[in-house]
Amino acid sequence: MAGKDLKAFKAVWAATCKTMWVQVAALRHLEGFLRGNYASIPAEAVVTDLTFAPECKGRLDDATKDFLLQRVAYFIHCEVTLRVVLLSAAFESFFDVFLESYILHRPKFFAAGTRTKEGDKVYGETKRASGLAERDEAFAT
Repeated sequence: MAGKDLKAFKAVWAATCKTMWVQVAALRHLEGFLRGNYASIPAEAVVTDLTFAPECKGRLDDATKDFLLQRVAYFIHCEVTLRVVLLSAAFESFFDVFLESYILHRPKFFAAGTRTKEGDKVYGETKRASGLAERDEAFAT
């Protein structure tokens, strides 16, 4: 496996994690603003009119302070879940490249331009496992 693949995966991982924490911080900042100014914000006020977020204009419909405050925890959960899914997909892709490269460079698993029976077995058992930890465990045994 090429080191560039691992570097690319690390870069995606780092950027995705940092972006997630920026999103969580922004949600918490908005929550703090709404709670701190709750009494002075009219109930029907649209939150995007209260903050500088031109990209969000018209995208949150008529989200009011109460709508957002009731859903902050849910939004954070969704953001974290999204990042986990993205990272899992990136890891799956990285692991597939790793598995193929590993088999390709082992004469026991790859000979005469094709996988051997043992190579097919390693590949099949590893790919059959579902979940990152399970796939890693199948590969290791």
